[in-house]
Amino acid sequence: MREEVANDHTIDLTILDFFQNKSDIKKTRIYKNLFEMPKGAIHHMSYTASVPMDHIIKLTYDNRVYFNQRQHEFRIYPKHTNIPDGFIQTVKLREFYFSPAEFDKFLR
Repeated sequence: MREEVANDHTIDLTILDFFQNKSDIKKTRIYKNLFEMPKGAIHHMSYTASVPMDHIIKLTYDNRVYFNQRQHEFRIYPKHTNIPDGFIQTVKLREFYFSPAEFDKFLR
């Protein structure tokens, strides 16, 4: 199902576009299945259930994406404010590696 959404080029998968694409996303099988599932106290999605890893890595080239290496957690801060300790922009983290490809490999 994730490939179905990832390969549907009518849906814009860029960061923070859920509400712009909500009507299209709500028509997908994966959305309908997730909507019917019981909800826990904490919502999250494992990487194996999300879009392909190449797409996630592509998103890390956006300067609004931050990563905490200790927690192995990505977060998006569009206004670059109220960023907790330990979160660094992925575009800046990439500079500490020998090459962008080396950082991408680390993320995999």
